[in-house]
Amino acid sequence: MLTLAYVASVYSPGGAVIFGFIAFIVGYYYRTLISTLFILFIVICIVVLQSSIFAEQTYFFIASAVNVVVLFGFGVMERRETIHQILEANQAASLSTLTAIAERERIGRDLHDVAGHALSSISLKAQVAEKLLEKGQIDNAKKEVAELSRLSQSLLSEIRQTVSGIKHLTSHEELTRLVNKLTENSIVVNADLDKSALGMLSPLQETQLALIAREAITNILRHSDANEVSLRVYTQTECVHMKISDNGQNQINKEGNGIKGMRERAQEIEGTLLISRSNNTEVHLTIPVVTS
Repeated sequence: MLTLAYVASVYSPGGAVIFGFIAFIVGYYYRTLISTLFILFIVICIVVLQSSIFAEQTYFFIASAVNVVVLFGFGVMERRETIHQILEANQAASLSTLTAIAERERIGRDLHDVAGHALSSISLKAQVAEKLLEKGQIDNAKKEVAELSRLSQSLLSEIRQTVSGIKHLTSHEELTRLVNKLTENSIVVNADLDKSALGMLSPLQETQLALIAREAITNILRHSDANEVSLRVYTQTECVHMKISDNGQNQINKEGNGIKGMRERAQEIEGTLLISRSNNTEVHLTIPVVTS
């Protein structure tokens, strides 16, 4: 292109326009050092043409130089804009990747909570059915087996919903179901659920509260010999509080994935989770809410 521009300029001053196009391409595709060398070479070509061919036409150098400088500037600006767009695209791709990782972790926690609770119930029902069969109570054992079938179908449905990411738990219904589950396992439950407090929560906060409660109750059923559980939901100082405590001796010596997941859920809704183990175990979840 430089050769074409030079030869065309020899026959006509208008051929110097091609130098401007070359300057734009140089400014757009090359880095500062290389593009500067190219521009110097173009200027030298214009000076040679001015002194040898267009010595009497002083406007040739001025017009050609302005054309080259302006188009070179446009090329540099377009290069910077393109680089900026590429960086933004890379950042968006990185953010998308991080979002996907976070979503997989969320689904993993949901699966742990959903499957853990259901499998715990299935295990308990299976043990009861086995004992009833040993005692010859066939009819009662059949009822327990039928309940096992219902629980397994429910578990399959909940896993499908969790993986698809469309499951939203209504906190009051889930807490009521957990109370019934404790009662079915011969545990006395002192429940005080403030519906108005639960109504102050966003859908995400409701879901996380319900899943934290589910994990806490599952731990009681699995690892505690409790026969009495207290479950309270109330408001205080512009926060919704949930306290779950039992009178059993918890056998957990270290925090596993379940409790870790509970803490992550609390952080996700900007809440705090305190777990105390003194004479009994107490789970205290605090969720800040905006009151009108």
